[in-house]
Amino acid sequence: MTGIRNLLPALLLCLPALGTAKTNDPAYDQAMYFRNGDSLRGRLVSIDRTNGIAWSRPDLKKPVRFRGTNLTEIFLTSRSATAPTNQQGLTIFQFVGGDELVANLISITNDKVTLESADIGRLVVPKSHVAGLLPRPQDDRVIFDQVLGTNGWAHGDMSAVPGVTLGRWEFHNGSLLSASAASIARNLDLPNDIRMDFEVYWHSVYGVAIALHTDSLEPISLNARDQEPDFAPFYSLLLRNSTVELRVVPKTGPIRGLGQLVLPMVRNTNHATFSIFASEKRKSVAFMSNGKLIREWVDPLGWSAGGKGIRFVHQGYGNMRIANLRITRWDGKMMIPQTIPPNPEVDVALTANGAARGGRITGFTNDTFYFHTGNQEMAVPFAEVNHMTFSVRNQKPVQLGTNHVRVFFNGRGRLSGHLKLWSEKKTRLEMPGIGEVSLNSSALGRIQFP
Repeated sequence: MTGIRNLLPALLLCLPALGTAKTNDPAYDQAMYFRNGDSLRGRLVSIDRTNGIAWSRPDLKKPVRFRGTNLTEIFLTSRSATAPTNQQGLTIFQFVGGDELVANLISITNDKVTLESADIGRLVVPKSHVAGLLPRPQDDRVIFDQVLGTNGWAHGDMSAVPGVTLGRWEFHNGSLLSASAASIARNLDLPNDIRMDFEVYWHSVYGVAIALHTDSLEPISLNARDQEPDFAPFYSLLLRNSTVELRVVPKTGPIRGLGQLVLPMVRNTNHATFSIFASEKRKSVAFMSNGKLIREWVDPLGWSAGGKGIRFVHQGYGNMRIANLRITRWDGKMMIPQTIPPNPEVDVALTANGAARGGRITGFTNDTFYFHTGNQEMAVPFAEVNHMTFSVRNQKPVQLGTNHVRVFFNGRGRLSGHLKLWSEKKTRLEMPGIGEVSLNSSALGRIQFP
């Protein structure tokens, strides 16, 4: 089988320019990204261990085959997650190693956790492979997921910013990257109650201003707002390595600072997972870092924003990358973390209605957790549990080895393992310590080749 490095240049010469591909044509609505920065639109036909990856396009006489060694990702058709018909016990299962799955909780025993969903069927997972659970009453309602390029985004004019090197947000392998002052924005027709999750990677230092619910796709000069075209007020969240600040920026009148605070937990690292909760119902904006709620700012004048878009403005210093950007509707109730903080001590740490308890789970039936803490047996309703973590000392590390992949679900969730087969209907994934699982391929949004 011909290697990608030898095959790809010759193949690209035979195809229409990638930038002018018929992106509205279903035959071109998937994309394959290579480690050298090249990309190829078309349709995934199949993946198997013997024949590699088969890729088709209408302008090819037959599918072309590739190896996965020089691929970074395959983006499949992006869809919103289908809400499960059975909401009882709906849970985010977070596995040791960082994978997670949205499914219905069936049972918990001393050594096993059983879950079930329409996309994966019933799955029995060793308890030692589960880091924790995030019970929740409803599924994600996705507004935006998977950055597939900068098409549809507006690159703002930063030329009015004095004394900085101007740049441009670039797209690479599902991420937005910038090394100098740049603005990028998009109208997403946002409702006024949203959750936005993303990861930030940086080198040395970083600074980015995020405009929430803005109607201006151009950056706003704060010192010359009276000279700017009309715009609706928006919330501006300024993130730096060690601080976070929220402001309300109106067209006229003073900029209202709602508060600044220090972020000691992101020092001495170059990666963090952030979540932003914006809610007209709560009249607030909240910020979560690495699974910990840092602050909720309540606007004393009520909900002030008047737009439907978001804007990222690089502040002009430091290299940074924004990855895994995802926006969902939010009910304005629980601020569920993206990741569960590790629990090093007790067998199970359970947080219900804001109160944390340590002990062990003795069972789960009739939508109720049975929990032993001290000399007391407790029955805790599923709907009252915020999150549950299992002891780190009882967990087994996951050894993926080489040539593993990650498959990402439409909506929330990802699994890692060795890909045995992908077809239009079924995906078979061998997960260490769990075994082979069979997934509905229509539930997957992308396949990553780490």
